Amino acid sequence: MIKTFVAMLLAVATLTQVAWAGQLLFEDDFETGAPKWLFSDPDFIEIVASGDPAHGRVLQLSPAASLLGAAFNRLRARPPGDPVFALIEGSQHWGAYRIEGEVFFPQDGDAYLGVIYHHALRGTRADFGSVYVIDKPDERYVRLNPHYDWNPSRALYEEFRVALRKPPERSWLRFAAEVVGPSLHYYVGDGPTPRVVAAPFQGTQGQVGLNPRVVGAPVWVDSIRVFAIDRHSYSGPPPVEVQPSPGSLSEWEALGPFAEPDESVEVGRSSGAWDAFPVDPRGAVVAAKLGEFASGARRFVYLRTRVAPLEDSIVEFASASPLAVWVDGRPASLGGSGVGRLDFRRVAWFDFREGPQASVTLRAGRHDLLVRVETDYSGAGFFARVRPAKIE
Repeated sequence: MIKTFVAMLLAVATLTQVAWAGQLLFEDDFETGAPKWLFSDPDFIEIVASGDPAHGRVLQLSPAASLLGAAFNRLRARPPGDPVFALIEGSQHWGAYRIEGEVFFPQDGDAYLGVIYHHALRGTRADFGSVYVIDKPDERYVRLNPHYDWNPSRALYEEFRVALRKPPERSWLRFAAEVVGPSLHYYVGDGPTPRVVAAPFQGTQGQVGLNPRVVGAPVWVDSIRVFAIDRHSYSGPPPVEVQPSPGSLSEWEALGPFAEPDESVEVGRSSGAWDAFPVDPRGAVVAAKLGEFASGARRFVYLRTRVAPLEDSIVEFASASPLAVWVDGRPASLGGSGVGRLDFRRVAWFDFREGPQASVTLRAGRHDLLVRVETDYSGAGFFARVRPAKIE
């Protein structure tokens, strides 16, 4: 009874805030087991008793990987663990919607709740948008994390990371995500302003669901509701204004993926067909869209472009992925640090605020650039720009 009354109050609050919310598409308080979910593995997703009269039974999502197993898999260039997810059956047929609910972190340790949207399968490959709220022993924050073949790309979206106040006592936290085409608005707490306004994932159709962190502590979820909407409830300026960095390189062609570096591509003798590869609105070259991660082992992607600076210049790269670069068919000597290896702590800023991870010097004139990206875990892609520089 208490839980039912609380759910009614939350529903009234939602309809008041989202004045144009339409049909209730889905609802689950996890008391009856009637709503239809698609669970990846019932060993890691279960309905449990919360011990809280206001919440009763809740959905628990637990990571499938251990810390040791995840570390071992990374050494083998494999995903850290099997993905765990709960998708709403039939949600791929919905239009614009708002999913909302409550999340609770019952244990110490690193845990998060991700909202999955536009989850689409192509063969055994799954690509989807994702945004999460993560709870750690000393901090809590929101982060964007689109996945390509279950490869998280969070390191390309650091400007959208939002710190949250972590209360001294454990408590339930409200969340909501509005999805209108590729546009995402994400809310945490009761405020009218979204924490994130962005369009990081360019899919427009697919299933909606939830997922926990790949390794860490479990998370509880309750009071899930999904409403049809015809537009976002917030129409003000975005919390973060993002524009491509001046000199950003935006015209690319791509070839791949490959299981190993391909010498014929690197010396310009490949007969493969190059396809136009659009960058995102910030200038990110998201190579993970082509690379395989969970469905296979073809992780090397090549991208090429042509530049014609009027004066001596430097091409700078911001990347969280291992890169190799060729200029006019010859291997380039890269300035910067760490670009030839994977660094899980590194992020790639769209505005190069922490400096480039790699750079190549060019004389004035026309040049062909070739970049090889190893699309391996947590940020498979880069930003690139040209800026004038005196070359001795």
